[in-house]
Amino acid sequence: MKKIFKIFLVLLGLFLLFCVFMMFYSWYRTNQPIYDVRSPKVEKIDLIANDKYVAVTDKNEKNGSYIFVGQDILVTNPRKERYNGKDTSTRYTEAYSYINVYNLKQPSSKPKKINLYALLEKVGISNRLYGSFVDYYGTVDGKEYLLIRSVRRHNFYHVTYHRLDWQTEKLEKVDVSSSPIQRWYKEGVLNDAIRNSNLASLTADNAGLEINWVSGRHYFDKYDKKAFQLEQTNFGSLYPDVTKRLKEGKTYVFPRWGYVSDEEYFNDMNHWFAPQGQEKLPLSAAVYVADRQTEERTPIGSYADFIEWRKAHPKEKEKN
Repeated sequence: MKKIFKIFLVLLGLFLLFCVFMMFYSWYRTNQPIYDVRSPKVEKIDLIANDKYVAVTDKNEKNGSYIFVGQDILVTNPRKERYNGKDTSTRYTEAYSYINVYNLKQPSSKPKKINLYALLEKVGISNRLYGSFVDYYGTVDGKEYLLIRSVRRHNFYHVTYHRLDWQTEKLEKVDVSSSPIQRWYKEGVLNDAIRNSNLASLTADNAGLEINWVSGRHYFDKYDKKAFQLEQTNFGSLYPDVTKRLKEGKTYVFPRWGYVSDEEYFNDMNHWFAPQGQEKLPLSAAVYVADRQTEERTPIGSYADFIEWRKAHPKEKEKN
């Protein structure tokens, strides 16, 4: 009986030792810094299709969501955020967020660099209290602005928006609904056309490209889940150098809103990503009935065709 009791005590001691070890290990892991680092670094900028589109190659990694294009500017947002560990001053002094603005009228010139966190401190937006993000505001009276979204840490419903004049570095508090690009995105007509006409899925299957739209930020790049076949398309024939760089997975092609319309963008992609020698992709829009088990498809030859189909089927966009 004593022997069994001794074995029990040994096992209990080992168990308690294991628990203490796991508690220490958990504490250690929790307090080890984990960083979210995004480091877009522009290697090459090409203006294509009569300068209506920008092909930008990122030297470092896939950073498409941290690069965006307006009408005459290309913007990158290298940033570093530590999102775990103790709430210490070091945690925030290590963080940074910069805005690099390239002038597309002079694409070979050096970008203007703005220290976002230092700029926000001047209007009372502390990095300790807020996480801030950069987006495109749009053009007002011929001048382009950036949108700065500052989200209160530990309270994601507390959001402050500022419009940034990147040339003068002047911040102005705004209602996000005033942003031209946000209003355009909210209407969602182009996104609806890309999705519901099968343009996105056919582009992925036929060219191996992914058409992205995030908060009005449109671009296309290599789709990792699909075989890359862009060389066999009209785009591959027209722009072999850009096609080669797209294949490497670090190049993005953006439309320059203001020089290209929604209709032109849609129709250009419809032609570009069709097989070489074929005028356009076999697009169609579907009306689903019987709980999406059957469908009635309408051929879509252009953006104008989709707009007509959309007018005739106003409820379809609500189903997708």
